[in-house]
Amino acid sequence: MDDKQLYIEITNINYKELAYSRHRLQEEYRPLFSQIESFLQSMLEIEWEADIRDYVISDIMGIMNDILEAYDNEDDVLMMDVMAYGVQNYLKLFLPEDFLDEDGTGNE
Repeated sequence: MDDKQLYIEITNINYKELAYSRHRLQEEYRPLFSQIESFLQSMLEIEWEADIRDYVISDIMGIMNDILEAYDNEDDVLMMDVMAYGVQNYLKLFLPEDFLDEDGTGNE
């Protein structure tokens, strides 16, 4: 799964939860965890500019910790938040400019 597809999957899971309140986020995110972990690990391996390196590393580690905490505590709100405002914000850095529509969802 490439970054674009991962972004779409996360968006779709969050939209379904907001629309239907099914409370199945743990179950729906589970198949994506290895891909998300791999993506976040790759973020740690990038040679970031010195002025932002510490911030990015700290932010990525915080995202990883929040995912684990949300999963361990079955906290759907935290899980949606960390996926939308953590993982997806970094995914956006690698998506084509024309992919994201006006509201930033990537839905075409």
